[in-house]
Amino acid sequence: MKTLPITIILLLLTAFPAASQRRVAVDVERKEVSGGKVTSTRKHVCCQSGGRLVSFVSYPDKYYVIEDASGGTFYLPGSNQYYTDRSGTFSGKDNLLNIFLSRAVFDMGLGQFGYTLKSTETDPEGYLIRTFVTDKAGDTPVVELVFKDYLPVCMIYKSADGTLRGKVYLSDYRTVKRFVFPHRTTEVMYPNPKDSVVTRTIYSNLTVDEDDELFDFSVPPDARPVKMNKR
Repeated sequence: MKTLPITIILLLLTAFPAASQRRVAVDVERKEVSGGKVTSTRKHVCCQSGGRLVSFVSYPDKYYVIEDASGGTFYLPGSNQYYTDRSGTFSGKDNLLNIFLSRAVFDMGLGQFGYTLKSTETDPEGYLIRTFVTDKAGDTPVVELVFKDYLPVCMIYKSADGTLRGKVYLSDYRTVKRFVFPHRTTEVMYPNPKDSVVTRTIYSNLTVDEDDELFDFSVPPDARPVKMNKR
């Protein structure tokens, strides 16, 4: 099998249309298994070019989350209260929708967090493996990004000594109005050698450049701000 040069591969990965596709909406169901317990979350998410992300979480609780480059705002309609976080923890830049819409598939947004490309290789089965590293403090300074048919199919997180810390599988790729997106992800993380946390996320009802009132959602002007308790 003839392997395409990496420059051509990168062009293909960044070829998802952006100028004509600026708004994507999707339903998300997330299930996490940890310590024998299963927790579920359901939400509707709207993402637009520029990084603004609005989510309406409908289960188990109902609330809104607005994320952009400046941070995140959480609005509770039941009490008409909101909380804004500008610490940088919430920005939406690592959200999968935002990564694909912003054409950051070639590094899956790792560059935003200080990772740089260390090496690129193709294994005997035709998988392209791009290894990213960072010197910033953290549990996963090494990330291997695996591509098949020029689409990311797996992210492998490792510690500095090579210990496996987790994997994220991306699958069930579908195309909606030329927008290519994985409709299933499976995350397996290892907080310690004896335990694992498995998270499955299913995306459905994806729409591209269609009207959705959630895109324009903002916190009501009469909502009351609250402060989170610091421990």
